[in-house]
Amino acid sequence: MGRDLGQDKFETGRHDGERLGVLSRTMFKALADCISGDRGAALDAVRRTLPTNPENPPEKNLQLPLYVPNYYFGMENENFGKSSCYYSTGTTAWLLWVTVKHILGIKTTVDGIYAENNPPTELAGSRIEREFNGKNYNFVI
Repeated sequence: MGRDLGQDKFETGRHDGERLGVLSRTMFKALADCISGDRGAALDAVRRTLPTNPENPPEKNLQLPLYVPNYYFGMENENFGKSSCYYSTGTTAWLLWVTVKHILGIKTTVDGIYAENNPPTELAGSRIEREFNGKNYNFVI
């Protein structure tokens, strides 16, 4: 009986992991790319998760381009490539954290705010405004 329960949990975990893990794995991959110094690869990984990805456009994934869902259905599902359409997830916050802090390199410490060198060249000319300790900071990449 215990073995059956364990197998059931394994099967449930595998399916949940297939669905729920897609975007979280991508964010961790992007973070690992940044840590290894390849912010361009991180940017590419993040772009592939967006609902506007041309390889899986909104017409196919059924995702409104207003937010990032927590998963797209995996290859073993009849809804492969379609969005969960869940909007109340933490995926957008993770995406913002990875993009601003690690891909763009805009970081805060107890000593203040600073921008690291070498953001991806594809983002040249981008602007970002950040409020920190009651002051507004404008960055141009």
